[in-house]
Amino acid sequence: MWLTGAACNILLKLEIPEDNVFEEMFLSAWNEYQIAPILESKEKIRIGKCNKMELECAACNILLMLEIPEDNVLEALSLFVKDESKIAPILKSEEISVAGRCKKLTLSGRGAQKIHTKLGDWCEYLEEGKESDADCE
Repeated sequence: MWLTGAACNILLKLEIPEDNVFEEMFLSAWNEYQIAPILESKEKIRIGKCNKMELECAACNILLMLEIPEDNVLEALSLFVKDESKIAPILKSEEISVAGRCKKLTLSGRGAQKIHTKLGDWCEYLEEGKESDADCE
C-alpha cells in the first residue's frame, strides 16, 4: 500500500481484517493538516499485519493511531523526518503504544531521532538511516 498526502486518510474508512498481511506499507504526508482527520480520530486504525512499513514526514504521527496485532513482527520500520515540527503530535505524547514487535528500526533525519525515545524497547535493532530525499521542510 502506497499513500501520500491526504490520501492517507482513507485508512480511516478501510475495514482491514486482522489476518490481512501487507508486504509493504508506505505513508507520506508533508504536514499534519493533510492527515488531520486521522490525528483527530478517537479510533485506532487497524491495519492487520505488516512486514515492512515506511513513514515519511508528518505521516510518522500516524504511529500514534495504528493498531497492530500483538503477534505481528514488523521486519523493518523506517521513519524519515527532517524537521521535528512536522511530528509535534508524536513529540507531545507520553509514549507510543504499538502492539507487536519490530526487528529493525531505521531513523533518518533530525526529527526521526526524537521519536526513538517514545518507542521504548519496541524494536530489537536500531539503525541510523541516510537522509531522505523527501522534502518535508
